[in-house]
Amino acid sequence: MTAGRLDRLLYALVARSATGAIAVELPDARKARIELLRGFVHALAGFHGAEARPEEGLRWLLKSARGEARFVAGVAGEGRGRVTPFHPAGVVRNHVEAELGPGAGLSLRGRAGGERIRLVLAPHPSCLGPDEKRLCALLAAPRTMAELDGAGVATPLRVERFLAFLDGVGALALGPSLRARLGLHEGAALEEVRRAYKRQARDLHPDLHPHASAVERRAMEARLAELTAAWRALLDAPMAR
Repeated sequence: MTAGRLDRLLYALVARSATGAIAVELPDARKARIELLRGFVHALAGFHGAEARPEEGLRWLLKSARGEARFVAGVAGEGRGRVTPFHPAGVVRNHVEAELGPGAGLSLRGRAGGERIRLVLAPHPSCLGPDEKRLCALLAAPRTMAELDGAGVATPLRVERFLAFLDGVGALALGPSLRARLGLHEGAALEEVRRAYKRQARDLHPDLHPHASAVERRAMEARLAELTAAWRALLDAPMAR
């Protein structure tokens, strides 16, 4: 079972062309259900109007969902709430962009600074414009904002807006990956990452360095905080591990 905020979870699932069912809690404690088949929505059940206007039903559900949505892969359909199959990538993107503040892109630019940006889970092509597909191709390797601006495939404002959407669904990361920071190859399994992280966290513990100077201790604390934040981010993005 995989769990997470509905928009982020659905983004990851459709990017991976997943098959299974998502359970969603509604404000009145009722349960709604989204059934996916190879990334397409085939059923929406548990709330009024979803069957007649499935895309609108999904928009409403994205706005109304409470708590974590839960996905179970490969489950058989229940036969309730069947809809004409549609791909939800565009609906998810419209929802996320409507939730972004007007300064989201500029804020991301400030956060990124000169750090390289990594695309950890590419969006489905159906929700991309031609220039955005070229930006995704550029992000096949980590790039700085300056490099993306300088490539000339989109205006800086378009770059900001697109990256803000990707950031909103948890599809971007800044700086080296946790695997790279731990000296592992990018294909290293999660258990291998866990062991390396625990080993480095133990080595950086101040109790093991009683004779370290104040400057050295602060550097170790900063390094440990950086690794811990990256580890938690990895655990919070189960579809992108």
